[in-house]
Amino acid sequence: MMKIGRFWQVLAGFAYGNRSFSASYPAIRRLLMQSSLVLTATRIHCEHNLSIEICCQQLKLTGQKMWLKQVRNDIAAALSELDWQRAEKLKSWVNASFA
Repeated sequence: MMKIGRFWQVLAGFAYGNRSFSASYPAIRRLLMQSSLVLTATRIHCEHNLSIEICCQQLKLTGQKMWLKQVRNDIAAALSELDWQRAEKLKSWVNASFA
């Protein structure tokens, strides 16, 4: 089981809020090592070092905004896979923080 704390807060801020990909990148890389989900949009960029443009072409996405939305969905799915209850609590926390 992972520690709650900064790691989860960063990922929740990215997945459910407006935290930037670049600011979340170290936590995203760590999460990829711990998740067994495919997380295609995230993995092809982070693990294969493909540009976002190439990722969009391979995934048939229309641009960076669609790619970012998919990556946010990937990270949210991974958080739920690891600890659904914690993910839901943090989603509520992020939504309350940005309300």
